[in-house]
Amino acid sequence: MTRTHALTKDQTRELVVTCFADLTRAADHPFVPSSDRPDMEIEEQQCIAATRSAEWTEQVQTGQFDGIVRNHADRVLQTGNMRLHDLSERLQQDVLEGTARALMEQQRLFVFRLNDRLTPYRPTDPLFAGVAYETLRQQAMGTITPALPHQFHGGSQGAAVGPKIGDLISKYLAAKKSSWAPKTLDNRRHQLRYLVEQPRAYLRTAS
Repeated sequence: MTRTHALTKDQTRELVVTCFADLTRAADHPFVPSSDRPDMEIEEQQCIAATRSAEWTEQVQTGQFDGIVRNHADRVLQTGNMRLHDLSERLQQDVLEGTARALMEQQRLFVFRLNDRLTPYRPTDPLFAGVAYETLRQQAMGTITPALPHQFHGGSQGAAVGPKIGDLISKYLAAKKSSWAPKTLDNRRHQLRYLVEQPRAYLRTAS
């Protein structure tokens, strides 16, 4: 039987901020060019980030979210012993929109670090703008435990719903392989790698 859980707006925001805090862990490490044309590499990284952000912006506008967004949302919900299908349709949309916005803010941080390796980052999305940078950093590193809705500890946790992020990225890269130069393919694989690594952070948090 499918359970239906209720989340307050504050609890939903806590979950989404937790998602963004984890996402900062990878994006806050500056990209290091590996060729003799670092300017071109950085420009390409900016284009990739802009493309992903545009895709997620469209998803927020249409309410139709891809597997990457759903996977991240489901994993952060597991920290409160919930799953997307445990929530009402309205709450699912709230969590998915917040997760997509967290991913977009992560891309802004990534682009920011391409040009500035040291200055503390200030989120621009109002959903995250009120959260102190150091708080996000400490939360991402596990030194601060976020306040999550732990009243739903009765159920069991299972595998993430939907396709794995790694599988989605592999299919995306395979589809582009014939039209991209080998160097372009390698660069994009490097930039997308952190999207595969992030679910592991959620699993460590949930365990």
